[in-house]
Amino acid sequence: MRKQGAIQADARFGQQQIVPIRPVDDAGQLKEDRAELIHFMCIMHALLLRIPAYNACMIHEKTILVIAGSVRPRRRCIAISEWVAALGQPIVDAAVEVVDLKDWPLPMDAEPGVPAAGGYAYDNTRAWSEKIAAADAFVFVTPQYNWGYPASLKNALDHLYREWAGKPAMIVTYGGHGGDKCARQLREVVTGLHMAPVAAMPGLTLPRGMIEADTPLDDAAALFDASADVVRQGWTELGQAMTSRDAPRPI
Repeated sequence: MRKQGAIQADARFGQQQIVPIRPVDDAGQLKEDRAELIHFMCIMHALLLRIPAYNACMIHEKTILVIAGSVRPRRRCIAISEWVAALGQPIVDAAVEVVDLKDWPLPMDAEPGVPAAGGYAYDNTRAWSEKIAAADAFVFVTPQYNWGYPASLKNALDHLYREWAGKPAMIVTYGGHGGDKCARQLREVVTGLHMAPVAAMPGLTLPRGMIEADTPLDDAAALFDASADVVRQGWTELGQAMTSRDAPRPI
């Protein structure tokens, strides 16, 4: 049976990434096509929970989210994130999606509860939770600000907890010095959230003239051509980490 990566309908099933989509009265009613390949744990959950029906589970293509960490008005983060995503798409067996944190307003400290406990009070947090829970791996693209990474990215990370756990991640930084200091900080944080960061941490250097003139980035591929191979290496490691995560474990 194929392991799925569907959105969790119940936090208890988070590690199995299982979501029931419809009940059937008999297992024979399940079709054999791609849409109804069944993970054996679905049947186990039905038995353990004493539900008088089988739960059919939808199998979907794996998804990697490339999260653009800056929300500044004149940011270069989206252009760089799109270039990073384009490099990775031919390498990994997954859909690659750029996520703009500007599209995900998450007021700081709005949630009254601890993220690890779940049970979010606000719709925007619940939507963010579903988005992250549905993903199979992450690429964090972030500028280095004063040797650190943006508060917008830290806030997005800290809004959740269990949704990140166990998933591979890659960190890509950029700045006048490439961003190695913020990469090390971010690596500690994603490790604390129980993600599995890959070894490669590409750092992209912006020309000083571009920074001082605050000019937009029109062609990331041309500017960072010399760094493309290390970004591809990161994607290769990320794909390998995803494969290892899905490999059957001895019983």
